[in-house]
Amino acid sequence: MSIRTKLTITFLVLALVPVFFVSTVTFARYENSFREARTAHLRHLAAVRAERIEHYFLDLKSNMTISQTLYNIRKNLPILSDSYAGPFSHGSIEAKKMLDEQLPFMQKAWGLIDIELFTKDGQWVYATDPKDYFKGYLKPVNGIQEKAFKEGKNGLYFSDIFIHKSRLRRPELLISAPEFDVHGGFIGVIVFEVDMRPLYALINDVTGLGRSGEVLVGKKLGHEVVFLTPLRNASNTDLNQKISLGGVLGGLVQEAVQGKTGFGKLTDYRGKEVIAAWQYIPILHWGLVAKMDVDEAFTDIIHLKKLVFIILGIILILVALIAFVMAESIARPIRRLSEGAKMIGKGKLDFKVGMEQKDEIGDLSRIFDKMSEDLKQVTASRDDLNREIAARKTAQEKMERVSKRYELLAMTAEELLYAPNPQKIIDSLCHNIMDHLDCQVFFNFLADEASKKLHLNACIGIFEEEKRSIEWLDYGQAVCGCVARDGRRSVVECVPGCDDQRVALVKSYGIKAYACHPIIGDDGQVLGALSFGTRNRERFSEEELSLMKVVSEQVAVAIMRLKFNQALEKSEGRLKAIMEAVPVGVTFSDDKTCRHVTGNAAALAQFEVSGQDNLSASSNDNEDPGRNIQYFKDGQQVSADQLPLERAVRENRTVEPMELEIVLKKGRRWFAMASGAPICDDKGRVLGGVAVTVDITDRKKNEEILKQAKEVVNRDKEALEALVMKSAEELVEAQVELERTKRLSDIGTLAATVAHELRNPLAAIHMASYNLYRKAKNPALEKHFHVIQNKVDESDQIINNLLFYSRMKPPQRQQIFLNDILEESIAAARSRSLKNKVHLVKNYEDEGRLLFLGDPVQLKEVFTNIINNAFDAVREVKGEVKISSNKDGPFLCVQVNDTGPGIDEKILERVFDPFFTTKAQGTGLGLTVCRQIVMAHGGKIEMTSKKDWGTTVTVLLPLGFKAHV
Repeated sequence: MSIRTKLTITFLVLALVPVFFVSTVTFARYENSFREARTAHLRHLAAVRAERIEHYFLDLKSNMTISQTLYNIRKNLPILSDSYAGPFSHGSIEAKKMLDEQLPFMQKAWGLIDIELFTKDGQWVYATDPKDYFKGYLKPVNGIQEKAFKEGKNGLYFSDIFIHKSRLRRPELLISAPEFDVHGGFIGVIVFEVDMRPLYALINDVTGLGRSGEVLVGKKLGHEVVFLTPLRNASNTDLNQKISLGGVLGGLVQEAVQGKTGFGKLTDYRGKEVIAAWQYIPILHWGLVAKMDVDEAFTDIIHLKKLVFIILGIILILVALIAFVMAESIARPIRRLSEGAKMIGKGKLDFKVGMEQKDEIGDLSRIFDKMSEDLKQVTASRDDLNREIAARKTAQEKMERVSKRYELLAMTAEELLYAPNPQKIIDSLCHNIMDHLDCQVFFNFLADEASKKLHLNACIGIFEEEKRSIEWLDYGQAVCGCVARDGRRSVVECVPGCDDQRVALVKSYGIKAYACHPIIGDDGQVLGALSFGTRNRERFSEEELSLMKVVSEQVAVAIMRLKFNQALEKSEGRLKAIMEAVPVGVTFSDDKTCRHVTGNAAALAQFEVSGQDNLSASSNDNEDPGRNIQYFKDGQQVSADQLPLERAVRENRTVEPMELEIVLKKGRRWFAMASGAPICDDKGRVLGGVAVTVDITDRKKNEEILKQAKEVVNRDKEALEALVMKSAEELVEAQVELERTKRLSDIGTLAATVAHELRNPLAAIHMASYNLYRKAKNPALEKHFHVIQNKVDESDQIINNLLFYSRMKPPQRQQIFLNDILEESIAAARSRSLKNKVHLVKNYEDEGRLLFLGDPVQLKEVFTNIINNAFDAVREVKGEVKISSNKDGPFLCVQVNDTGPGIDEKILERVFDPFFTTKAQGTGLGLTVCRQIVMAHGGKIEMTSKKDWGTTVTVLLPLGFKAHV
């Protein structure tokens, strides 16, 4: 085979193999993704349809439950059942009238065709459809209605779907249930007639399923499966078509009606292979299937496969053409070189091969020509030949050393990794390393966490007495101690001439070259030190130091493995001790089938078995104790596959606690709260499961006792709660008032102190500025003197407010007229406010004058402050302030309302706090003083506000006299 052919084939292989590999992998991944997407779509569609069907029937079930409790039916059904009365009797007409006032509205609201009532003997007495009432009154039922009546006497019943021929062949379904009177006596049966067309529209919606896809609903009857919906791809479109259970056709429907949920490839009722997802609907015992033909579902994959083959063919042609051209460009100069070699071999040393190419082959041709030229002038030299032989021998020896080194490392690694106790074999392994390195001494120190020192683990090359003297080393002592402390390698060459004190120990052993490597674990912790020394030479090569480093790393791995194994054994022992110590039952299985289940001591005691017994409820051996234990929930027996342990393993999730009643083989009954969880590996694969059972038998007994106790306690609960609430409210109010009083007392003391300390400097400033103004007589300074005087007056007013607050006295009560006080306060507020355009509205009760017992000075301060705040709050020119007074029971009520911007809720809570203000000027004591004065008069003050609507302040004062002038 020519080189051109070989190169062509090589280029083809190098180019096509990666392309073929990438194409195959890409196509396979796309195919898998497409199949998974298609299957996921079907699973989602089946789950959604099944959920909507189940919700539909749950709503019908809920509506039927409501109907069973209607007083209207309980009262009037016995009246209609009276066969002697007849449909035209007064009692029957009144009963039907009462039913007609309620049941037709329920029928329309619930989307039913008809609501019918039957007597306890099976006679038809009522229907919401007026056409049927007189026609069938007291007539016995038959056909489908007869079965619905018989089944409905015993409980809620869903009939099969049927075609109502008298109603345009409409698919319908009957739901029946018993009716009881107020005393629990059976009085008849109520039947819903349900139109199934909306449900059929949902089921027959094949959007997203293509031309071959469909949704099927079936039901198991005996050994057959009955289709409850028309088949899209069958010639016969009637309902209730059947297939045999266990037959080769309709495998997916058979899976669904038997209570299974899944997806995959199966054969449908036509014998065609389809992909499908099936879902079980437990409320009706129906099975639902969403399916598509495989040919249609995966047609995109077939098209893609054809496209891939076409692309690969085109690539093959292009690559073949390029490979041929490249092979020819390489083979042509090689043929020329081959021809030149033949000519030179024949002795024609003048033959020239030189070519014009600028690549390596061109260079080779020119070198070839030079070689032929040199052959004429130079002969081979024997010395050169000997040097070449020596170089090859040296290289061979080096290769042998490298091979031996790798062989030694492999053997060392294997023995360290698989030895049960790596520390004990380090001595023998290092013998081999010493022989290879021509070393006579080696030391291995390991860190001892308890003593915080280094302990001599292995040693070769020194006497026993010397070994005992260095059995323990401190960190930083000698070379090994420094290496273990710093975690860095130390190499000492020419040891006899070294004056470093750290080397004194190894120097005493006659060592000429010494190398020490730290043993470092995966977490960076220094585990010890490994060192080698030789008495034959003063230096180590880099290759030898590298070998020592690798050996120390292998020793570190082995020691870390030993530590991990020890920690694992300790953890397993601790876990076992905990399992045996916990007072609750713990059962577990180490396989996914849960065929063998064991437990801790508490679990064995709960189930009254020994340590070797199998607690699995699904064991294959009937002799196992677990097969003789029965489980009940809410009075219904629970199968083995529904227990927490098996559900957790099967569903790969934690099963929430469920209450179970457990009956043992000897008849003992006890109650348990059981939960389960899966045991998974690091990749999430289920390996087994664990379940916890807590004995709650005593708790159940205590709950019954507690229930009885609650009945006794509830008799006095309301009175006790009212008493407690009242006491709590009084206590909170007293606490709040105590804290407010203390805080105000402290603030008053502070205010008196501050006022006293500020009055003297203000008086000095006032006198000094007045004297300067009088002596200077400079008109340019007059403005500044006035500013100083105004600020001194403002400061003095603030001090007066503080003193008024801190020295507030009890009210000096006398007979006053409240409206007169309000008029004086309005006048004072107007003179202080710059907003003279504020519209003021006064609304006094009957324009009269309310006689009141109070302190006129203090009350004037209250209302002046409130009215002044209202004037300040009204910012618009057309703003309004409304003041009203009236008698409100035993109180006089004064309200001041403004149309200002309102107060934020957060600020409103603090307006009565001392020194809190939102104004640029002011002390924040105005409203605090107002509240103190009102409270001193035995009244109360409240403020309400709404953002952008205004603020209202209400003052309630107790009447001193009952006189009203």
